[in-house]
Amino acid sequence: MSLLDETVEVPRRTMTLFFLIGTSGSMDGRKIGAVNESMREVLPMISDISAANPDAEINVAVLQFSKGASWIYKEPKPASDFEWNDLSAAGASVDLGEACRELNSKLSKNGFMKSASGSYAPVIILFSDSNPTDDFEAGLAELKKNGWFRVAIKIAIAIGDDANKEKLAKFTGTSETVLSVHNIDALKKMIRIIAVTSSQVDQPVRNTDKRLFHDGDKSDTKLHHVLKRILRQFGSAVLQDERLISLLDDYHAFDDYPAMRQVMKEFESRGYLRDLYCRSQKDGIAECQLYADYVKKSLAQTRHCRTDLADYAVESVFFALGLVDSVSEPADDDYELWD
Repeated sequence: MSLLDETVEVPRRTMTLFFLIGTSGSMDGRKIGAVNESMREVLPMISDISAANPDAEINVAVLQFSKGASWIYKEPKPASDFEWNDLSAAGASVDLGEACRELNSKLSKNGFMKSASGSYAPVIILFSDSNPTDDFEAGLAELKKNGWFRVAIKIAIAIGDDANKEKLAKFTGTSETVLSVHNIDALKKMIRIIAVTSSQVDQPVRNTDKRLFHDGDKSDTKLHHVLKRILRQFGSAVLQDERLISLLDDYHAFDDYPAMRQVMKEFESRGYLRDLYCRSQKDGIAECQLYADYVKKSLAQTRHCRTDLADYAVESVFFALGLVDSVSEPADDDYELWD
């Protein structure tokens, strides 16, 4: 057998996603609960992204800090192997400086960046709701000398009014990547958006990239545009995933037409999204349209769903799949769903 006949598996490079989570007493209760819940949700998503990427394996490392700093596991773990154990919050110390020193010790070939096949620049996400109580400036000064830290994508989530956003900006390098949240739902959504989006190794979140947060073009949050962007990021098979509605929520896809959230939930719960995806893979647009007509008729007869909303749901899926170039949006932005 010649060398040309051999199949050689090229090892994937690794990208380590670091979470630095403050666990002082001020995080106790709903804040740390929201972090725990969100981490349990995003790890399977990150695992899916990693499995679908032929070039990169995503590893996860979590550092908690209050009085001192400690890693949840001694080594980064592939997202698929990372079992989340809920963190607890206690104490008055916020040793962010110590967390910087501990992170610095692991951002090296002798630490967490020792993959034999090479490493992509890491992503570092910092959560804090308080002012550091140790020598943060000294710890950060050491960390800034680290080459891996300098090239890392760095994002900080400032939780509540007591977080020191000025110092968090020193950590990330710019105030543009310090993101403030003031309620639990916003915190959970922010964690999902940042963790999942930053896991796109070939399309990383840049320090100056605000498109993720929809401060620009209003069309960015239209359901059909958001759905297309999600399919581009995760693949069209995401239409079969029960987490799709949460992702659409996170990207504000229902802000323009609030009733569409319930319509899309109906599509998901009845298996219509899954069936539309499957038919798009094996049938032409004509067969998909016939099935779509059945879906719309079924919703009208059994649920009395407004026709314009059902039409927009189907056309949004077709638009996201690349089967049509335009859509007809609902007649109004009323919350009313049923005829």
